[in-house]
Amino acid sequence: PNELFLKGIQHQIFEIPNSPSTPSIALEERHIIDHMYVANNVYAMGCYAAGNFLTEAIGQDDYMKIVAYGYYDASDYETDKSNNCRDNATTSEFYLVQGADAEGNVLAVVDWAKWDLTELGEVELVEFNMEGSNDNGFGLSQPAYFAYDDVAVRFELDEADIPETFTRDGLTDGKYGTICLPRGAQVSACTGAEFYK
Repeated sequence: PNELFLKGIQHQIFEIPNSPSTPSIALEERHIIDHMYVANNVYAMGCYAAGNFLTEAIGQDDYMKIVAYGYYDASDYETDKSNNCRDNATTSEFYLVQGADAEGNVLAVVDWAKWDLTELGEVELVEFNMEGSNDNGFGLSQPAYFAYDDVAVRFELDEADIPETFTRDGLTDGKYGTICLPRGAQVSACTGAEFYK
């Protein structure tokens, strides 16, 4: 399909307290986001392992996780944002760090890891936030950074839209397609499409 389905990917370089925008993905219409790949970045890993002037190193009981908030309707996101809550969202969590071992080695994701986002259900918008246990008295003290790649979105296809070379039988009960969005994708850019019925 050549139709535009991605409305936008919004990034924020620095976490700003009470900021109205956090990283998010907006779709033109409701779809299930099947999965995406996530990883830690080098700066965050350095802070997790050694700490810095803002934060302690990760200890045995510490954690860092990404929380995805899925909104069936984008207007529900606006309602929650104005009420400073997330009452209308479905959620999914992914732990990037789960403490440290007895020798102090951080137990962290060190390669790309697949995050299943199907539990969010059909969504028009997904907002991402970072949460963790390290608090320096002003809030989360670890870097609120993560990397992502290959966001896969499911959508229904007509039989005529499925190229014969990409058809696979028996994977699902319906006809769906998955589009993978490459890291840093622009609204009109898309590579790596996988179709199955």
